[in-house]
Amino acid sequence: MKGHVADIEELTEANKDFHHVRCTGQNLQLALMSLKPGEDFGLDHAGSFHKLSNTGDKPMKVHTICYPPNHVDQLELRTKSVAQALSEHFDGKVRG
Repeated sequence: MKGHVADIEELTEANKDFHHVRCTGQNLQLALMSLKPGEDFGLDHAGSFHKLSNTGDKPMKVHTICYPPNHVDQLELRTKSVAQALSEHFDGKVRG
């Protein structure tokens, strides 16, 4: 990874995708998420299961840093249904 210089809070607030992998290194990954009211997201990482649920009435904006990377770099999943239909995983390639 060459590096990533940006205002993460600004990117997170502007993100409209359910899940958007912003950048990936060999050992970590930055992802942005936007959960609609009533949506949830489960993440099984390194033997621990985490679940986020939006119980509010506005989109919930979240950024995560995952170790190790879990998805293909620069992945953009517009909706939860698209994310659920996908079965890809990090391919080990960092796309700069």
